[in-house]
Amino acid sequence: MRNRIPFFAVLTLMAGAWSQSASAQQTIFNHPSADLLSKGAVYVELDATLRYQFGFEGLVPRVVWAPIERLEIGLNVGPLIDQAFENDPSLAPNAKIRLFSAAGTAGEISLLLGTRIYVPVKFDALNFELYSFVAVQTRFGLRATAGAYGEFPTNGVGKLRPIAMLEFVLTKFLTFGAEWWMERDLGLGFVIALPAGFTLYPAYLLSPAARERDGFIFEIGKLF
Repeated sequence: MRNRIPFFAVLTLMAGAWSQSASAQQTIFNHPSADLLSKGAVYVELDATLRYQFGFEGLVPRVVWAPIERLEIGLNVGPLIDQAFENDPSLAPNAKIRLFSAAGTAGEISLLLGTRIYVPVKFDALNFELYSFVAVQTRFGLRATAGAYGEFPTNGVGKLRPIAMLEFVLTKFLTFGAEWWMERDLGLGFVIALPAGFTLYPAYLLSPAARERDGFIFEIGKLF
């Protein structure tokens, strides 16, 4: 892993140069975060993933809306570009709800539940995803999130993977983020708040499978 460190160092310098602001975010790179939109708010995002081995692995637009407090519903579309030919284009309606939260002098703890259903354009099979996680937010700007992520395709065997995420507020405008998904990726990067309600998420992805599957993920979001 030592030969991968310079890439993350470059990413750190890029984030430091670009940052103007870090606020609450809707994702931590590949995973939903413990943040929820205020009632009536709308959030749109465009995600791009690049791998050394394949080039573009995915270009995914998505939209999220909060019809009531503590609940979000949304739709992901894509990947629109997939040079790896690993993922069929699909429509993915999704939802996230906060079931419980409690705050004290030391911080806050929350329990969240979410689901996502992949509906391939070819419609040969459905892929149901269900995730649940607990988030602990401290008053020192550190939030740790851990839980489980399950995939249940209608034409295959389901899998259950642990997930873990870490966020640390560096400044008002910049947050460091890390996410780990068993058998998938370790993502290290930043959440950068920009003017006019925009948020930028640059991250470096480390793949446990092979060095060639390492890459970058870039996300740009807008809150309305």
